[in-house]
Amino acid sequence: MRFLFLAFGACTDAPPATSSPPAPPPPPACGDPSLRDETSWDEIEIPGEGTDDRRFFGSGVVVADFDGDGDLDIVAPGPTSARYLRDDGGRFTEDPTALPELDYSHAAGGATADFDGDGDFDLVITRWGGGDYLLVNDGSGRFTDEHLLPWVDRHSQSATWGDFNLDGNLDLAIAGHGEAEAIDGELVVTHPGDPDGLYFGDGKGGFVDESDRLARGLHSGYTYVIGVSDLDHDGLPDFVFTNDYPQWRPGMAGLQRDGQWVLAPRGAGFDDYDPGHSAGQDVVARSRGTRE
Repeated sequence: MRFLFLAFGACTDAPPATSSPPAPPPPPACGDPSLRDETSWDEIEIPGEGTDDRRFFGSGVVVADFDGDGDLDIVAPGPTSARYLRDDGGRFTEDPTALPELDYSHAAGGATADFDGDGDFDLVITRWGGGDYLLVNDGSGRFTDEHLLPWVDRHSQSATWGDFNLDGNLDLAIAGHGEAEAIDGELVVTHPGDPDGLYFGDGKGGFVDESDRLARGLHSGYTYVIGVSDLDHDGLPDFVFTNDYPQWRPGMAGLQRDGQWVLAPRGAGFDDYDPGHSAGQDVVARSRGTRE
């Protein structure tokens, strides 16, 4: 598997703002494309073995300064392993000892956040069956599995962090996809997908499984990604489910009501949650074979 890492070239600094009289804020650096170098991207190729395995595996990479040295490192989930690539002065070096010895087969994606508040980036790795991992960073880019997530044999795709119940602790949502049936060389969906996972941070470094707070209709949709947005402008986080196989269950919205997430009416459209077409957040979701 080969990864292509692209980085913006240098740009000039934005002009300083004057102090008196008050002036509009300066334009952002690189707002004018002419300020960029002629070569706007640097290309760094990270070698690896290719695979013809399922396209679901290795559907994303996680980028963060995991070891706290001021540059960005990469965790690359894949069909047979999860690779940790440390940035050593602009050259990425694989560190096979950074991640604990676990079964990373069918690793599908990941997400990072400082869920325990100790100042470093922790890591979730989702897997296409066999359980997901929440790995705790010791601050130097070394991770341990403290078994903080319940083991669920789910065909997971991606993970999303956020404070969903607004208690000041980071929570976690995991998108459940599922295994379709191959008939005459075509994938046919004959049964519900795997359930999604919703885990609330308990403020003590652990999580409580709150997946039942998602309405039954929000589960089992062969979900790729769960997005977070206040769709109806009531100050509470809502969910957007970007699903596969629209003929089974296209993308959905879950609105938070009394600590539960209910299925938004099909056909209502997001305009109904923004009747004044205000400057609130807009959502674009794409399911295979349709536009939403």
